[in-house]
Amino acid sequence: MRDFSSASATGSTADVFAGLERAGAGAMASVFRGTYVRSGRTVAVKRVLPALSHNDHVRQMFDDECRVHSSLEHPKVVRYVTHGRDDDGAFLALEWVEGTSARAFVDPERKLTTGAAVAMALDVLDALDALHRGRAGRLARVAILHRDISPANVLVGVDGVARLADFGLARAMCFARSTPPGTTAGKLGYLPPEVLAGRMHSTRGDLYALGVVLWEVLAGERLMGHINDHASRAAAFVIEPRRSLTAVRPTVSSAIASVIDRALVLDPAQRFASAVEMAEAFRSAVSRDEWSRGRDHLALAARGDHVRRARRRSSARSVH
Repeated sequence: MRDFSSASATGSTADVFAGLERAGAGAMASVFRGTYVRSGRTVAVKRVLPALSHNDHVRQMFDDECRVHSSLEHPKVVRYVTHGRDDDGAFLALEWVEGTSARAFVDPERKLTTGAAVAMALDVLDALDALHRGRAGRLARVAILHRDISPANVLVGVDGVARLADFGLARAMCFARSTPPGTTAGKLGYLPPEVLAGRMHSTRGDLYALGVVLWEVLAGERLMGHINDHASRAAAFVIEPRRSLTAVRPTVSSAIASVIDRALVLDPAQRFASAVEMAEAFRSAVSRDEWSRGRDHLALAARGDHVRRARRRSSARSVH
């Protein structure tokens, strides 16, 4: 059982974290790599961008994310460490996953083998099953929708295990709605058509987004990367047939392509009813040996990226 005594760390930045280095940034937050002084573990520290730190909506979203993540405990979800405030404002600290993200594989030169994609899918589906059924931590029986599944939010560790990250847009029934009326939550390329049409997100919407991620890591390219606004994306579902995965990559088996095709059906009622059902379909489509070898492939790729980043960090320190 996790010790939650550190769930509200406060103090000067130097008292809470050491060796903070900027690791990346998104639309609303920056992420830093550093050491949590209390435990000595390497952590990812997430902070709202300074320009948005006084935005009440953004602050509420960040508070919601801290509450959701502090409630979660699952081996396929990035582990919560602490949250609180220091000299630089509010922060959320999570385990630092040494490795890479699925975004690295949306590349013609690095697209995944079928076995590796299935290994990744089974890990994420394990996490989604627990979240959707309220079995992912302290909030027993409270279903959680992730609502922001994308390649960047699927982290692959050097152990070859994929972990679900970034609960900034997640919704639990016990928390207030974080999305203002008339807006949509999530990255455009991974939003299901029903959400673009103004309907509520659902568990099948999370499965749709995972289907897009899997299509992309197998194809080595974006599914609808050429469309960059909501209206065009919504219209594309009607006027443009989705590209076939096997047409883009003929070596993908029809069995795997059919699983992904079902996850991407426009009508959510025709998609998989649950993460468990989708996982069972993948297990039926490939042998256990194939996706076990695929996990080795993931581990090797993650280790390579980890080594490259470590070298870059070392070079940057030597320059300064």
